[in-house]
Parts: sequence; structure tokens; C-alpha cells
Amino acid sequence: YPFENQKKFEQAYPAQFISEYIAQTRAWFYTLHVLSVALFSKPAFTNVLTTGTILAEDGTKMSKSKKNYPDPMKLIQRYGVDAIRFYLMSSLVMKADNLNFSEKQVDEIYKKLILIFFNNLSFYNLYLKGRYTDKPQPQHVLDRWMLSRLHHTIQAMTQAFDNYDLPRAARHLRQLIHQTSTWYIRLSRDRFRQGEAGEILGYVLQETAKLAAPLTPFIAEYVYHNVAPQLESVHHEDWPQVNSQYLDSQLEEEMQLAQEIVEKGHAQRKAAQIRVRQPLAKITVLAGSNSPQLPDELKALVAQELNVKQVDWQPNQAETLTVKLDTTLTPELKTEGWARDLVRDIQKERKQLKLNPQQRIKLILPDWPQDFTDYIRQKTNAVSLTKGPTLKVELVGDDH
Repeated sequence: YPFENQKKFEQAYPAQFISEYIAQTRAWFYTLHVLSVALFSKPAFTNVLTTGTILAEDGTKMSKSKKNYPDPMKLIQRYGVDAIRFYLMSSLVMKADNLNFSEKQVDEIYKKLILIFFNNLSFYNLYLKGRYTDKPQPQHVLDRWMLSRLHHTIQAMTQAFDNYDLPRAARHLRQLIHQTSTWYIRLSRDRFRQGEAGEILGYVLQETAKLAAPLTPFIAEYVYHNVAPQLESVHHEDWPQVNSQYLDSQLEEEMQLAQEIVEKGHAQRKAAQIRVRQPLAKITVLAGSNSPQLPDELKALVAQELNVKQVDWQPNQAETLTVKLDTTLTPELKTEGWARDLVRDIQKERKQLKLNPQQRIKLILPDWPQDFTDYIRQKTNAVSLTKGPTLKVELVGDDH
């Protein structure tokens, strides 16, 4: 230009965005504007991503002579490129601030984001592979909440990317993947194992892969093709659109309260040194004056997660929410705790034998609570329980 490609230039000018690090403020950003205003009376670009400087972990400048930086190829081999990319894109370096590069934080991203996303997919493949719909019809409260969280995340990430705010977009993605694992999948395990709601989990994973594509392109592609491969690549998909029929802010607020109750209840269990597998009689919730009343279906989730028989709800004039866990252990509760411990030991043995969830077994046990025989059989897919000197798991003959 101006000797050729005039039309192409005019269609593409000014640039939608450019990117360079902070030192280019005068050397490039400013110079572009000066030339553009002089030549065309308009700015050279409409948006800019200005990054800070990546420093060594101790805050000094990275130097080849000092070798005060980790070998990038070893980092890639150890954590994968997605973890490194997400670490950088979610950091203050994308806000033009300096960053002291930390391998420890890359490791944290790998464990608390990449592996969790992979584990969400692994659970789906184990119990629900092939179950997918692009028009889910949620019935259960957990499904309705998960779809609301997903579409509020689509809304939030779209706004963040439109504003070129990569760290905020990354933060929303991390929260979504974490909540899918630690709340939705964990509380839905029994339903999933029975084949329920598989289409909804498949849909959530597929849409999450689309959201993750700009930030973690390789795990996003892997999840996309493992759930319901449609186009050649997730990177050929359109960006997800918000479906307002799934948005339920009230339910999300109520679920957040339920999560707070569960967190406080677990803290009291830990303080009393009572394991979660041990059932307890009740938890009393002294709700703050600004706290919404939980519907019965959410109280049931709280009871399930805290392993209590009852959730008592009492109004409280104080602003803060408090809970009181009844830690009294009756003989009946101890017996049920024994049964749950046995189930855990049996499941651990099944895992060591590399049995899939559908394979039936025969159990040999020194003893077990007779009133919980059916419970143990149902939870472990056992056809029989017989007494013997030690715990032993045997495959039923037809399953060899």
C-alpha cells in the first residue's frame, strides 16, 4: 500500500487488535498511531493486548548466561503446553504487569485444571460414553444447576473475551471445570452409574471444550473428540451461545448457600475427627437474615454430601450463617458406618483387580452387619456374601 492491495488494506484497517509487550508502548504502539493519524486521520488499531515482562522466579531478568529459568522443553514434557499456556494467559502478565515465572504454579494449573478436566472426561467415558444431546432437558436439581452454571459461564467468558480480558475469561473457565468435578459429578455419581443424565454431562463437557479451546487448545480437542465428534476439530466450531432458558440465578444462589453449609459441616467433622463415611443424625442450620430458604431438594443434597439423616433449618437474626453438627454416635449409626467402611474396602479391592463397574462379584468377609446385606450387595454389585477368614473378592464365573 498504496501501490497495490488498496481495497484489501482499507477493508482491514484499522486493525481490530495488536499485541506486544509493555516496552513497545513508545517504540511501536505510539509510532503506529502517529503515522496513522498523519496519513489517514484515524487510529492504527482499536484494541491492544499489552503484556508485561516475564522475569525469573526471584524477580531478576531472565538471562542465558545466568540460566535462571527452567528449560522450556522440559516444562512442556512435564506439564504439557496447555498448562503453560493457561498459566501465562491467566496471569497478570496479560495486564501489562511483570510476572515472576513459577514452575510451581504451572504444576498447580496442571493438577487443578488440566487433570481435573481430563478426569471429568474419564468418568464420562467409564459410565456414560456415547450419551450426548445438543438440546438437554434437565429435570434433577443438579442438572438444572449445572446447565445454569455453564450458560452463565458462556455469558461471562464471552464478555471477558470481547473486552480482551484474558485473565478473567480464564478464571471463569477454571471455576466451571472445578465445579463440574467437585460438585456436579461427585454428587451425581450414583445417578450416572445408573445411566441417568449422561446426555447432560456429555453436553456440558462438549460446550466446556468449546470454551476451553482458545485457552487450552489440546485438552479441548481431546475432550471434544471423545464426547461427540461432529466437525473435524473443536477449533472449527462456532463459539457457544447463551441459552436463556437454562439460566437460573436463584438456583445458583441457593446452591452456593448449600455449598457453604457443606463446607462448614465438613470442617466440624474434621474438628471432631469423624470420617465422612460415618453417618450422623443431623445438622442444624442457623440461617442468616439474608440467606434464602433452601428447598427440600437442596436440603437432601446437603444431607447426602454431609452424610446426615436430617437437616434442621432455623431462622437466625444474625447476618452470618452458622451450622451445628450433631456428633453423637448411636449404636445404629456406628453399625451403618461399619457397612459404609466395608463398601469402601470392597470397592478398593475391585479397583486393584481392575474390574469394571458392571462385573458381578462374590464376596467373602469375616463379618458384616446383617441388616445392611442388601446395601452392601447393591453398592458393590455382589451376588452373594459368605463368611471367611479375610476379605476376598471373586468374579462370578460368567464374567471371566
